[in-house]
Amino acid sequence: MPNIDESAKEWQLALACRVGSIVRRRRKALGLTAVQLAQRTIELGYPITRVAISKIEGNYRSGKLDLAELMVLAAALDIPPLWLIFPTESEESSALPTIQLSDDDARDWMVGREPLPGRGVNPGVQLYNSKLELHFLALQLPGDYQGMKVSDAERAAIQTARGVIVGEMENLRAAMARAYDELLGDA
Repeated sequence: MPNIDESAKEWQLALACRVGSIVRRRRKALGLTAVQLAQRTIELGYPITRVAISKIEGNYRSGKLDLAELMVLAAALDIPPLWLIFPTESEESSALPTIQLSDDDARDWMVGREPLPGRGVNPGVQLYNSKLELHFLALQLPGDYQGMKVSDAERAAIQTARGVIVGEMENLRAAMARAYDELLGDA
């Protein structure tokens, strides 16, 4: 095992404890036993035993929880994986060993909506914001007005607006591809 300083180990244990606690609370809220939750994980294709679930819930694994377990448990509990890590709206928690954020701000960072404080905008944040803008543009696309009484001038204006929005969407997709390449160092 690598030589991890005590504060980092404490953070790791606290994070795993928080996840385990949310797993237990959510399981109970759904009225599931650990056996039933284990069965759900089997149905999802990544079996997690009842014993492993109990150890995760009680934080008896030295802070260890792998990503596959987190994803499958979230699916089995009908909850987004992010909410297993940062479950509340206002609680301040350690997003990283040296960075305290509210759970809401930590979720924003994890999905790429906001950078970590003091780190500046990065390609991941740019990618997220472009994705939101693309979604917003898609909502503005004029619908198909065939069969409706629309003048030729109105139909032409609708087609022009559609063309402009589609063009903006194509530009955004290209910018998103560049941001993704930059994010992964492929630029």
